Formats: sequence, structure tokens, C-alpha cells
Amino acid sequence: MEAEKRKPSNGRRRSAKPGSQRHGFSILENISEITARSEDLQEALQQIVEVVAQRASTDVCSLYILDQRAQRLTLWATTGLERSAVGKVTMSVEEGLTGMAIEKLEPVMAVDAIAHPRYKFFPETGEEKYHSFLGVPIIERSMPIGVLVVQTLRRRRFARHEIRLLRAIATQVGSIIAQARLAEDLKTKEKERREYRRRMITVPRRARAASRAAGCRVSRRRPASGADRRISSSPPSASPSSRIRAPTTSTTSGAVSGARSRSRALRWRA
Repeated sequence: MEAEKRKPSNGRRRSAKPGSQRHGFSILENISEITARSEDLQEALQQIVEVVAQRASTDVCSLYILDQRAQRLTLWATTGLERSAVGKVTMSVEEGLTGMAIEKLEPVMAVDAIAHPRYKFFPETGEEKYHSFLGVPIIERSMPIGVLVVQTLRRRRFARHEIRLLRAIATQVGSIIAQARLAEDLKTKEKERREYRRRMITVPRRARAASRAAGCRVSRRRPASGADRRISSSPPSASPSSRIRAPTTSTTSGAVSGARSRSRALRWRA
């Protein structure tokens, strides 16, 4: 009898894992559907956290995105916390349990988060009533790009399969964020290319227009009369001071030789 009672219990334990796997696959499928029909990253992330909170039976699901240059995490989407805190709550990677997940690049779990030494309270989120915490880093190509966080009102120790599921979700969300960033970069580069092309077309046009305008101004000038042309073509008259020139050496020597000749003639006549 005892053996017969044990068989069903063993059978239930074996069927629990496939059931959790099917549950996890269904969540991943839901996230894929959200990504396929949504064109806005903010909207997609908001729908994802709502699905995760509902399907994982948590009271809170939030998503923080990491700014690589500033090394700060910003709340991008949440369900359970105050929606007004989205985009306003930021923290360094060295702050809070969420930052700890980035530092370790491993899931961080706290059954009673408020009692944890790394706990950081943000009054605008209204999270003081939640106890358990599980933060999973979002990693894309070995680089952290955010953190997926779930919280519950009651103290709860998350099971291994729940942590694995959130890791799989975080991986999928990471690819979504990376693709959105790539698309945004491509849009920015395309915009810069169009702006450059517009400038390359506009600048020569402006140059040609300025050249034509300058030509029109020259042609509209009054033509000079004949007298004006003669006056303008003749060299400028010398100033009175420039008319008095110092005698040259040749002129001086000629005058001296002439005086000597006249002196000799006078002597001969005498």
C-alpha cells in the first residue's frame, strides 16, 4: 500500500517540471507576440512587464535600462509601482539591489528586501510595502543593458525554475532593446545623411545665386565717359614738390666744362 501511494506522488513530481516548462514557453510566446505587433519600445516594454507580473504571480514587475556612459539605471516600465515614477527614478549601478544585479551580472534575490544593506528606498515609487525582491540582469552580447525586477507583498523565496524563467525573459527582452537601439541609430544616421545631402545641394545653389547677384550689380553700373576714361588712363600729375629734382652728375659736369670753354675764349680774345 505504501508503495502504491508513493507512485502517484513521484508521478506528480515528474509532471511538475514539464508543466512549468510549458508555462515558461507560453510567456516567451506572449512576449514575442507583443514585440511583433508593437512598434514603440516604451509601449512594448510596458506590455511585457504586465504579462510577466500576471503570469509569474508577482505584485510588481519593473524594467530598468542602463545608460552605459553615465552608468545609471532608469526606470522605463513598471506595473505595481507608481507609473508617474517612470523616467524619473534613476540610480547608479553602485546603488540599491537593482544596481547590485548589474555589478554581479547575476540574479539578486532578497526575501526581505527592506532589511538588506543594499536596499535603496525611492518614495516616489511606493515600493515600501513590497518585501521580496528578485532582480535579473539583462545582458546582450556580454554587455549589461538593464535589469528585470519582480517584487511581492509577502516574503517569498523564488524557486530555481522561476529564476531560470526570468533569465530567459531577460534574454528575450535584451534582444528587443538591442534591436530598438539599432533601429534608432539607423534612423539617426539616415537623418544625418539626408541633412548632409541637403547642405551639399543648398550651398552650391546659394553660391551660384550670390555670383549671379554680383554680376547683376556690376552690369548695372554707369559706363565711364570718354573724358573720364582719358583722365583715368593718364598717369597722375606730379606734385609741386616732386617737380624740383636734384641735379644729376652728368648735368653738373656739363655746366663745369662749358664754363671752362668760355673762360678760355675770353683769354684768347684778350
